[in-house]
Amino acid sequence: MHDLNCFVPDKAIDLGIVATRVPTIELKSQKDLNRLQDVGVASLSGSEELLCKACLKKEFFLINPLQTPGFFKSDALVRSVADNDRVFELPLRPLLHASFVYRAKALRELRLFLKKCLKLKAKFVFTSRAESEFDLKTEREIIAILIQLGLTSQQASFVLNTQAKRVFEEFLK
Repeated sequence: MHDLNCFVPDKAIDLGIVATRVPTIELKSQKDLNRLQDVGVASLSGSEELLCKACLKKEFFLINPLQTPGFFKSDALVRSVADNDRVFELPLRPLLHASFVYRAKALRELRLFLKKCLKLKAKFVFTSRAESEFDLKTEREIIAILIQLGLTSQQASFVLNTQAKRVFEEFLK
């Protein structure tokens, strides 16, 4: 199993996870998008329009939509990622740390978003964004979470192993 955004790679190895850390930049304005020099960064933004523009830039290959309000309803964002051969990064940590009604809301939004991604053939990977060893989950636990999000066990296994490995290798190029 591969994890593209793990802050504790030494602990991940104990679980059989090949972990790396992708540089992340938060896009707050068009200026942030214009002065970007790093290759392979994941972008976070509160703006759907900025994320769609980031998909056009070759520097971005991972797009994290979770901070964008209404991300789960956005056809434009999903189409932009699919058309430009980019990949959504969906971190599990915010979901695991949400409580009560907020967790139910996050599950619903991710479930709707994944249906849209599958329908429009947009690629996505799940990352841990683990900040401590307690945020790390085994492959079996993650597959169980992904099944709750509406994926089949085959789709969950593909996303965790094959898709993540391809993105991992692309990042290392």
